[in-house]
Amino acid sequence: MANAQTVRIVPSIAVESTLTDNVNLSANRTPDWVNQLTPSVNFSDIGAHTHLSGTVSLPILLYVRTSENNAVFPEANITGTYEAIDKFLFVDANASVSQQYSTPFGARPSDLSNATQNRYTAQSYSVSPYIRGVMPGNLSYELRDNNNWSDANASSIGKASMRYF
Repeated sequence: MANAQTVRIVPSIAVESTLTDNVNLSANRTPDWVNQLTPSVNFSDIGAHTHLSGTVSLPILLYVRTSENNAVFPEANITGTYEAIDKFLFVDANASVSQQYSTPFGARPSDLSNATQNRYTAQSYSVSPYIRGVMPGNLSYELRDNNNWSDANASSIGKASMRYF
């Protein structure tokens, strides 16, 4: 009997408006009305030899007075496992994209509505192939090769880290 595959996709959208009296968090206070539109999707795909799940969202910020601050701040967290050889060879993978701050000494607003050059998009990825099994005498083993990559190139202070449109 073949195992049934289960796919679940849940799209959503959120809208938020913020009225601020200091959009750039500076001594020269600039008021603005910030509208945030956040489409996102939560998904999972479970099959006989695969498992994939995650969330992807794209907060889009639109500023009424300071349109030079308009930006998209992607966020994602995706994990998956593939069973390449039944009950023996597996591959785990992960991708993560988030908004981080370059320095604790710069502006660190509690949400995305305040513009700051201290924010950057951090990315990290991992792939981990491994073998797993049970030897005679009920001795379990696992041999894994973890490979991790991260991108923080946009994290230096003063470097433009937002994508404008």
